[in-house]
Amino acid sequence: MTNKRSKRKKLLLLIPTGIMILVLSLYPTLRGIYLGFTNYRVGRPIEFNGVDNYVGIYNSGYLGIIFKISYFSKCYIDTIHLVQQESTFSDYDLMPIHLILMNSWQFTASR
Repeated sequence: MTNKRSKRKKLLLLIPTGIMILVLSLYPTLRGIYLGFTNYRVGRPIEFNGVDNYVGIYNSGYLGIIFKISYFSKCYIDTIHLVQQESTFSDYDLMPIHLILMNSWQFTASR
């Protein structure tokens, strides 16, 4: 009986951490994906434009550069993890997703 209570208490302590992980890593990723399908400009209403941003990136030739930057950044972060002997999952493991979205956004903002 005490084992069940102990496990329940441990799980309850993990809930705030899980919420923080969702808020601080998942929300920005999903927001970036959403903004990738819009023509977002500060101070203007958000206009949905479908996949036009991604088609523009594909046709421009920047796609390969974006993936290279993301790949080398991920390799750099993994090397740091190995040197520090960290084997846990962190927000940096989502870095390629963030970099692809950020680079895509910067490209579309400059058009």
